[in-house]
Amino acid sequence: MPNRGAAQTAEYADNPDITILENSDTAQAVSDSTENVVGVNFWTNSAKSIMKAGSNYVTSDKQASVLISKTADQLELVVSDPTQTNTGNINLELNESVTSVLSADAGNRPSHPLN
Repeated sequence: MPNRGAAQTAEYADNPDITILENSDTAQAVSDSTENVVGVNFWTNSAKSIMKAGSNYVTSDKQASVLISKTADQLELVVSDPTQTNTGNINLELNESVTSVLSADAGNRPSHPLN
């Protein structure tokens, strides 16, 4: 907290914008409540779920870096392979309701019907 005094730092510590959802050997995840963004690094090639507000929020079956940004009328999901060695699919499950896909790179489509 550059240029912040002890009182300002203590105030932020009591009401942080950033919440650590997980920090383990299998995943690291944070949520920014001000920006309504969740960022996750999945570190294993096995199914792993990240909890948010007491429920599974996002699950990946492969190593992946995932960024989820949500506004009142749009959800953006960005996925990459941090190892750059995956030759198969990265299967994600996201606990959010959406009605359509506005755009997606070739080969990246929902495998289940949208709500």
